[in-house]
Amino acid sequence: MPIEEANGLKFHTQHLTGGQPSDDGDGGERTKRPQVVMLHGLVIDNLSSWYYTLANPVAMVADVHLVDLRGHGRSEMPKTGYTVEDNVDDLVALLDLWGITEPVHLFGNSFGGVVSNAWAGVLRFESAFADIDEAEAFQKSVSTIVSENPSVQHSSSYQWSPHGPML
Repeated sequence: MPIEEANGLKFHTQHLTGGQPSDDGDGGERTKRPQVVMLHGLVIDNLSSWYYTLANPVAMVADVHLVDLRGHGRSEMPKTGYTVEDNVDDLVALLDLWGITEPVHLFGNSFGGVVSNAWAGVLRFESAFADIDEAEAFQKSVSTIVSENPSVQHSSSYQWSPHGPML
């Protein structure tokens, strides 16, 4: 069970890599493959939802990187730090740790799609992603929902936490 430290936390990760030896004669180099990161959803989800479905078939043509998001699976469960921005910071730190410098293909399910969209939406990463594929990602911002539905009460200090709501 690989545990890697990034952004001050310990993350459970899995890497499905491969590629054919290159023809340049040095014997050790591998051909460059697309880099794929798969992010799971919230609560009862973890990296196994990708590992046992799409990760292995995708790994036939790309290097696939899986991570249990903070507070999920076998990753560390801090008492605070469960905002989308915290997860984006984790993703940035993990990409740096993994040495991924070329554009990455992000696969996000539910909350993983939200994190992917937020990461791609930050202008400092505009050239860092190749594409984003998502399933069931919540697309509307909380401010949009509140403005469209005045009866909805919203606290800007709310965060999801595996320990329960944090108000």
